[in-house]
Parts: sequence; structure tokens; C-alpha cells
Amino acid sequence: MKIEKKGNTHILHVHPEASEIKGTVYLKDKDGTILDSMEIKPLKIVRRIYFIFYTSGDFEQAARTRKREIEARDNEWSYIFIKQYEDLWEIKSFVDESIKKVKQNGWLKTTEVCFYSHGGTDGPVGEINTSKYNLADETGRKEWDSKQMSLDGWKQIDFNFDPDNSIAAFYGCKSINFAENFIDIQNVKYTVAHGGSSADSESFKEFDPSWFTFSGENIYYISPTDVNNSLAPVEIIKSGRRKWERSIENDKITTNVGLDPKGNIYGWGQNGEVKIRKENIKYLD
Repeated sequence: MKIEKKGNTHILHVHPEASEIKGTVYLKDKDGTILDSMEIKPLKIVRRIYFIFYTSGDFEQAARTRKREIEARDNEWSYIFIKQYEDLWEIKSFVDESIKKVKQNGWLKTTEVCFYSHGGTDGPVGEINTSKYNLADETGRKEWDSKQMSLDGWKQIDFNFDPDNSIAAFYGCKSINFAENFIDIQNVKYTVAHGGSSADSESFKEFDPSWFTFSGENIYYISPTDVNNSLAPVEIIKSGRRKWERSIENDKITTNVGLDPKGNIYGWGQNGEVKIRKENIKYLD
């Protein structure tokens, strides 16, 4: 921790791995003579952890789009883990190792987990058969469910969610039922999912298919409808609500939903960025 003076402004520089700020810092000249000082009251730094998972194809560009958005908003006090997966079960070891690493540096709780992949009968789909807790072992539907994971498998993953300020988002087709089940088995505040189909688009304002995708290009997974080129809003589910009490459009957030440090929701809609204060998130009665 050090202090720098620029004109009449004092700038406090904090080590990127600090978990708390307190004490007295001194402004010194090149010879070490104290020119000024600042007493810092104890301030705990809450670091935010993000996990972004994706499968191949345009899902990767959508995942990297989300990563850039988070970096633009929360780069100084966040740590972002991004991973392409084939076998859904491999996510567990990746999360375990990542959490162990960052807890040593003061990043304490997970704010967001998001999946950019196809959606199946019960959540995200992998690219190869799930090696453990394979959903098809429960359903017998090997043709459809072998690349998915059962809820018992999802229960084994400790995402280290902040129970008061966290969100899990699933951008595959028709993922709403899984989002409802996920919030029942994980200590997460909100889940988000598309209720209908989901498709990749070069715009979040309208459906603009990405026929050719280039590295670094922004790609969004949205849910187009047949009504005046409109987009269906995502469903936002809150812990403690009955399953049928879903969100009512919530100002038309259509994709890439996140939480700010105060717990307010933000995301993209057809008219640009949408922000909703946490106390204004409305649900069906």
C-alpha cells in the first residue's frame, strides 16, 4: 500500500492481492523524507470470483464476450476463470482447484457462474459422454441424456457462491427447468435461463445470426421470437420463491445478466443496457 500525490489529489495504491486496507500510509520524496500521511480506517476488500464455462464453436466467442464485459466492470477486484469443457464432470475438479488457489489471495466468494453451451432435458450439454453421474444412467435415454449430468452430480460441485450476491446463468435452449432445479441444490441467490430457444447473434438488440465468427468479435446468446423481430427476456429466478413465481420480463433483459457489488442486476436488452435495483425485481404473485 502506498500513496501518490497528483496535484491536489492523493491516490492510494493497493497491492492486488490485499484483502484488507488499514493503518497509516506516508507520502515520501526520493530521499525518504515524509511529506504527508493518510490514516486509513479498516476497510475489508471483498473480491469477486467468476466462472465462465463453454463448449466449442460460437459458444466460445460468447463466453469471451462475457469475460470482456466483466473485465471492463470489475477488473480490479475480481478473478475470472474461463474454461472450455467436454466432459461435464471435469468441471468439479477445475472449480475445486480454482477456489483453493484464490482463497489464499483473499478472493472469498463466487459472484457469477455462467454456461454457454447447448441445453438439454436437464441443463448444459457436454461434447462427450459424462464420465460420472451420467444423466442417462438415471433416465435410460442414452441417445439424449448421455452428455448431461444428473442433479446428484451437480450437487457435488461446490461453486463457493456468495448466498446474498450471486447468480448462475444458463444460455442454452430451454434451460428454465434446470435453472429452477439448480437453485434448489446450490446456495445461489439467483438463476437465469432462456425459457425458449437460444441462438447466437452479433447483436443483443436484434437477432443477427453470426454466420462467420472472428476472434475477438462480440457474440450474444439470445432468444428470438416470431413477433416483430422481438427477443424474449430471460427468466430470473430468486432463491426462496416458489417455482411458478417467475420474473415478469424485468425490463426486457435478454442476455448476459450480472450482479454489481451491491446486488443490483444488470444485463443487455433491446434498447441497450438495463439495470434493476435489487428491491425492484418483480415476480408473479
